[in-house]
Amino acid sequence: MLGAVDNANVNAINVGKSGANQHAYALHLGDTWKVNKKLSLNYGIRWDQFSPTYESNDLFSFFDFGPNPAAGNRPGRLAFAGNSYGAASAGVRFPEDQWHKGFAPRVGIAYALDSKTVIRTGYGLFYTQAFYPDGAAA
Repeated sequence: MLGAVDNANVNAINVGKSGANQHAYALHLGDTWKVNKKLSLNYGIRWDQFSPTYESNDLFSFFDFGPNPAAGNRPGRLAFAGNSYGAASAGVRFPEDQWHKGFAPRVGIAYALDSKTVIRTGYGLFYTQAFYPDGAAA
């Protein structure tokens, strides 16, 4: 408190960057058919594909049903993402299989009762990504 310092120290800890990543792809095709002056039909299909979440530096680990050499090749081991961990490597960035069947049809109908009133209805399937920030699947 008097300003008389006789020693000091500093601990510097380097922490590597880590982060969750995911890819999303979508394709949409659609058209509108004017059936008559009062009725319009809108239809289309959308395809969505989301990759499972993975860590940018392959720092994830997960349970794998593969053989465990440390347990007499019995099934079940802790596997590490990527290929950098020798026999403990899973060889993949995430344990899930990618799902490519996200086809979602959509249809909409608009009917004009008069020049000021339109009734609209629609139906569609929708998919969204299951993104877990920081790898926490809560």
